[in-house]
Amino acid sequence: MASNLDFLVAFLLGILPGLVILWASLRRFDRPQVDHTLFDDRRVFGSLAVGLIFGTVASIFALALPRRDLVSLSLAVGLIFGTVASIFALALPRRDLVSFAVAVGVSFVFEESFKLAWLNRRSYRGRFDTTFYGVPLGIGAAASGVVAAAWASREVLYVPETFALLIVYSISLGLVNADTGALIGFGASRGDTW
Repeated sequence: MASNLDFLVAFLLGILPGLVILWASLRRFDRPQVDHTLFDDRRVFGSLAVGLIFGTVASIFALALPRRDLVSLSLAVGLIFGTVASIFALALPRRDLVSFAVAVGVSFVFEESFKLAWLNRRSYRGRFDTTFYGVPLGIGAAASGVVAAAWASREVLYVPETFALLIVYSISLGLVNADTGALIGFGASRGDTW
């Protein structure tokens, strides 16, 4: 039976590594390292909130899909943009590697398309600081996905191997999403959509 403590642990597994990555990524571009702040804190935390909301909605949608057949299972893996893919991958038959590869590919396209659409809005396109807003957008999406993955594995959450794997997963997913968000933000700041 799930408890509030299980959710707190899942939440901390997702959000703490993400906040550390966000701090390490942006601290060199804020006071006292530079004379003036190169980004707006409100937009940074707004992008983090948007990423968290996107990740939560995608996670809820993917976890709510029925997983009786391979089509809905592949769709569920794809819609959760790879964050809960490791949990769903355990349910896939070992001989069905192609559907898993397609699902992971669709998941990548889904997540990056959202970042591309969000960071290429009129209020962000062509601005110098858009690169800084891509980092929290990616970290928010990654943090929500890790929370969903930890929550989905709550029966074995406190097994040391699972816990360690989720920590490594949270750090690596946060780094990858922060990087892709920064790259998409950099392209949007230069006016390059692709």
